[in-house]
Amino acid sequence: MTKNDEEVGATPPTPLVQSVVIYRAERTRALEADGKVIFSAVKSSDSYLKTIFLFRERAIDRFILPLTIVTINSIVWTALIKTTLEDKIEEYDEEPWGSIYTLVLTTTLAFLLVFRLNRVAVRWWDTRRMWGIIVANARLLACGILEHASHEPQLKDDAIRWLAGFIVSVKYHVSDDGEKPHMQRSSMEQITPNRRRCWCCPLFSCRNRCRRHNQSHVPTKGHKYLNHSELAGFLSIDQVERISSSSHPCLYAASEVRHILKQIFQVTVDTPAGLGASLSSELRMLERSIYTLVDNMGGLERVKSTPLPIAFVTHLRTFIMFYLLSLPYLYGHSWGWGTIPAVFLTSYALLGVDGAASECEAPFGKRENHLNMNAYCMTALQDIEQLIVHYEEMHNR
Repeated sequence: MTKNDEEVGATPPTPLVQSVVIYRAERTRALEADGKVIFSAVKSSDSYLKTIFLFRERAIDRFILPLTIVTINSIVWTALIKTTLEDKIEEYDEEPWGSIYTLVLTTTLAFLLVFRLNRVAVRWWDTRRMWGIIVANARLLACGILEHASHEPQLKDDAIRWLAGFIVSVKYHVSDDGEKPHMQRSSMEQITPNRRRCWCCPLFSCRNRCRRHNQSHVPTKGHKYLNHSELAGFLSIDQVERISSSSHPCLYAASEVRHILKQIFQVTVDTPAGLGASLSSELRMLERSIYTLVDNMGGLERVKSTPLPIAFVTHLRTFIMFYLLSLPYLYGHSWGWGTIPAVFLTSYALLGVDGAASECEAPFGKRENHLNMNAYCMTALQDIEQLIVHYEEMHNR
């Protein structure tokens, strides 16, 4: 608890080790519910037949419109040449045109599609690697705080709390879920004091508006609201509201951790030289983990905000549509009614590749092919909880 919380009469929080264990099930339920689509999706490591006979995971909605247009075009033209225009169209040699298709369009599309898939695969794996680094450094930072900040137990617990807040806020910050209309609250709300605190004006308490800045506590439009149930046992309702109210939740939580660590390892003129050197060394070690966390969070931001250049995408899609729309006119006379299934299957193959690339280009949503960020958060929070419990057991032997 901070000094400002005490000034406005807030009730003291329960010890961290107790609260994280008590609300473990609630955190797990909230994270599993938020990512239920991804948790239940078929994985590439599943059985061969299971990965074939599926529908949602194919991301058909990404390319259903162009697929429909191309299929209707083939149906209309095939019906015309088999009925009305059957006697009016002269036969022609398809071999020269087929050679042009093979050498120019087909080869060009192959290179463009391979490049697009390659770029998307790199982006997808880079985001997964960054999340892995975030989880790994969260463990390292939690271990370091528990061991090296044991001389300040309350501040130590506060730093761990905000570290958990950072991990969950990363998920919300890069997600594609959009804005949420209301703060999502958990069962911990019953232990939260009725009197609200003004985070931007700590010297004043208020219920509805900030006296100093004359603005509401409600996060402004465009901010993403964190689900407090996912942080139950770590952060209070008020602390989750403060993160949601900030323009950059991840930096807010990281700044809280950094500020608390500075207080824990503060060196003054009265600090002995040996102790001061030790405290400074420990602070630098922990600071490196914070730097790594923020740096990889920035990497996720870069992937989300930097799609492939539109010139490349529009060139690829123009070639695909031209190729597919022209197939019935080139081969319809010789293929007959077989033109329709042939064009449909070809269209599904080519448009499906582009649709898959579009699906995985920024994998931060809740679709089946996106990163399971809720699982990463769950893993990190469970690891931190285990470290906290183990720390208490070691110091109570």
